Amino acid sequence: MKKILIIFGVLSIGIILFLLLENHNIRKRIKAHREEIEISSGYIEKLSAENRRLKELNKPKQQADNINEKLNNYIKKDSSDEKLLSVKKRELKEKLEKIKKRKK
Repeated sequence: MKKILIIFGVLSIGIILFLLLENHNIRKRIKAHREEIEISSGYIEKLSAENRRLKELNKPKQQADNINEKLNNYIKKDSSDEKLLSVKKRELKEKLEKIKKRKK
């Protein structure tokens, strides 16, 4: 009976030591993951700050591009209006010539 109790005691001590060691390893892994997360979050914050800075630098360029695009659209519209005007002007000249011919 004493042998069984001794064996049971040794096994239970072994199991407890194993669980403590496993718990220690798990805590080490958790700590390592936390450090990785902190490093990653710091890197992400750094990248997002850089991204915001670049966006601020890019704003004047975007505004200039928008103004340039509006000017180009206006020029296109203006040139199409000029074409319409030149066509109408030509038509009016033709009508005027016809009227002059009739008078003669």
